[in-house]
Amino acid sequence: MQKCYNFRLRSIILLTVTVLTTVMLSISSIIYHLEEKKLLEKMYTDAEVQELQYLESLLGTHFKGVESLFSTASKESRFLLNTAYIPSYLTSSTPDRSPEEIVQEESILRRLQFIVESNPILLDISIGAEINGGYIQYPPVSRKAGYDSRTRGWYKTAKENPDRVIALGAYQASAGYTALTITKALVDDSGKFVGVISGDINLSYFKEQIQQLTKNENGKRVFLIERSGIISMDSMSRDDFKNCKEINLASLENYRITDQF
Repeated sequence: MQKCYNFRLRSIILLTVTVLTTVMLSISSIIYHLEEKKLLEKMYTDAEVQELQYLESLLGTHFKGVESLFSTASKESRFLLNTAYIPSYLTSSTPDRSPEEIVQEESILRRLQFIVESNPILLDISIGAEINGGYIQYPPVSRKAGYDSRTRGWYKTAKENPDRVIALGAYQASAGYTALTITKALVDDSGKFVGVISGDINLSYFKEQIQQLTKNENGKRVFLIERSGIISMDSMSRDDFKNCKEINLASLENYRITDQF
């Protein structure tokens, strides 16, 4: 009877140890998988953060390039010293031009053409003159009689902020692309304001690049948001020109403003 009791006791102890061992192994396995899951989630989050930082850096680099382009162009002597030769449309849509005026106008136009053709992101570039309200643009456009560049919003904004490259609100062009107007005052070496250089950059160019980078990642969206809260660019083209508060995305409740312009 004693042997039987001892056998049962040993069996119970062995069974208890086996069960405890199994439970401990199960707990260890659960803990391991939880830790592994946390590690994988952290790795995924870190990778997402790095990619977003790369995209932000890419956009920042592009906009810094745009800022540098207009800042450099605004210092060119060909523009600063020759605004008087830019055609004025105050009295006629086809103003009379002297041979010298035509030569200087063509010289300015060739330089504007070179800038546009050297920068695929640039749709057009123009100069407005303070001396006569004149206007010249590449690609060339006609102007109606009475046109005065000095009355335009892009001109006034640049004149009020002569030391800054200014980005105005984005707009949807009739051709379907999204554009952003950039403007910069022309100030000569004596500090005299002589006009404004302005141009439109193609935001659709940015969008196409971002779409290429994120095309295999379902659900990922990149937004370019103006200070006003208006979405200038949605990489998925769903919510362009809406206020970010309208689209009900929790991730847009606390976005960070990057002061490029």
